[in-house]
Parts: sequence; structure tokens; C-alpha cells
Amino acid sequence: MADYEVLDLSAHYNAGADVRTSVRHPPPTGDAEYRGIPFLLGPDTGACFIALGRLPGDHKSAPACVSIPLGKTAQNVIFAHAQLETFLEHGDALGRTIALYRFVYQDGHCVEVPIRERFEISYLPLPWGFLPFASFPDGRDSLHTRGPVHPGDAGNRQTEAGMGWPVNYFLWAWQNPRPEAPLDHIELQAAEVRGRAPGRGHLASGSKPCKTSP
Repeated sequence: MADYEVLDLSAHYNAGADVRTSVRHPPPTGDAEYRGIPFLLGPDTGACFIALGRLPGDHKSAPACVSIPLGKTAQNVIFAHAQLETFLEHGDALGRTIALYRFVYQDGHCVEVPIRERFEISYLPLPWGFLPFASFPDGRDSLHTRGPVHPGDAGNRQTEAGMGWPVNYFLWAWQNPRPEAPLDHIELQAAEVRGRAPGRGHLASGSKPCKTSP
């Protein structure tokens, strides 16, 4: 897609598919398209994620911060990311900051955006009714078949459409307030969480396409 330029993040991958302890299916690799937007994912399941902070289970901690060079202008930057763990079902607060994304321009100006649970990001597998408010699932919306359906699906058929559901990622778009100014780099920073190690809520991110400026 000419309007988007995919960023190759392979030099920054520091985790494999085994960090997704709550998701059993392997993640996709290579070229991918989510909701019509191109992404370049890790080449293999052994190194396919950028992970931040403390990882679940017996995995070693990942870096608390990763810097990704950019060196170009962009109208939007779209992230494919997901949490690896949640504490919502144990009484954690809605909207907890999972990470900070910093967009640093070549002139030194910086825009910092909090990445909040159930807003810009969420976790997998996702229970029904827990879709985030400010990002989209990677699964496409769909239309029900016009042909015969099972009687048990009659109610769903009346809705005419099926809602897309997250399979591997949540898509969040950052709209650049200064699209004419070149971005130098993007910093992904794990957040401090309730006195525990940084990034205990952590996340893994796939590739990020930039919507280029005209």
C-alpha cells in the first residue's frame, strides 16, 4: 500500500513466541496485513517480538526501554502490540499505564503518550466485552452468509455483521501533531507498576507501519 511504509524492527527483536504463555497458537511471521494495513512481522517464532520489562513465568526480564530510529516524517504511526499479562481480574484499576511511547523529533521536541490497559492496548486471550476503547483488534469485521444458517445462529444472523476480534495484536494509531517535522526516533518504555518491577504489565509489539507525509 503506497500510503504506508513498513518499518523493519528485526534488529530490535528480543523475545520469541514462548513469552506468550496465555496464547497457544503460534504468532504469524513475515509479511502480514491487518485491516488493510501492511505489517512486517518477525521472520520466525524464535525472534518475533519486542518485549519490555519483566516477562511472565521463568523468562528473563527484557530491557525496560527500547529505542527505534526513524529519521523521517509521518502523519501517523500504527502499532501492532499486546499485553502479555493482566491483573484486572484481581482488582487492578482500569486504565493502568502499561508503557510510555515517546516520539522524539530531530529538533529535540518530544511527545510522550501513556499506553493504558483497555485503551491503547489490552491482553490476550480477551474475554467477551473487554475490547479496548482506543485501539482496534487485528481481526476483520465480517458479514454473515446470506444462505441458510443453523437455527442456533439465527440471532447472530439478524445482526447482519460479525465484529472483528483480536487474535494476535491490537492496532493503535498515533496521530502526529507535527507531520511536517522529521521524527528522529521512538522510545518504548515499560511503566512502573504498583511498586513491582518495571513493566510487570509489559507488552510485545510487532512491526509498525508509518503513514508517510505527502
